[in-house]
Amino acid sequence: MKKYNDELMFNDLQGKRIHGRLYQKFFLYPKLKRNISGKLLDVGAGLGDFCIFYKNSVAADINKHGVDHCISRSIEAKLIVNDRIDYEKETFDTVIMDNVIEHIWDPPVSG
Repeated sequence: MKKYNDELMFNDLQGKRIHGRLYQKFFLYPKLKRNISGKLLDVGAGLGDFCIFYKNSVAADINKHGVDHCISRSIEAKLIVNDRIDYEKETFDTVIMDNVIEHIWDPPVSG
């Protein structure tokens, strides 16, 4: 299995096609927003596009380049370290994970 590469993944995120951007802006994001209330945590926020769309939000990601990019866009952003995000319990009313599950390489298995 390949090792995760922050820079490679960040560069890939920046190559989003116009169809994907239009889909997000005019379909996905408005649909998500209808089901959100209060403060939002976007886990796996990538470039922070949803956090720009929904202002009362915080971006969280494992990718340092992505977190730095979010901060450069004036988005509050946190780096996920050791599967943890540095916040107190009950800080957020809503949590989303858009395009995250398929990137989990070795999910824990219970049983």
